[in-house]
Amino acid sequence: MPYAPEHSWLTSLYVQNEARLQSKILNHGVKIWQELPNTLWGIREFAIVTRDGRRIVFGLQLTR
Repeated sequence: MPYAPEHSWLTSLYVQNEARLQSKILNHGVKIWQELPNTLWGIREFAIVTRDGRRIVFGLQLTR
């Protein structure tokens, strides 16, 4: 797995259906770097790592 130090985020993207997106990403051979449960700040999210070691986080806002 590429090196992904803490806080090496490239971006966070909010989506309407994170479970469907995660399934599509896995079907294309992308590795999930970290699956995260619902956060304290009201987001369900997961992260992938790019080839150059940066993380992209995808999340669904649970509350407004």
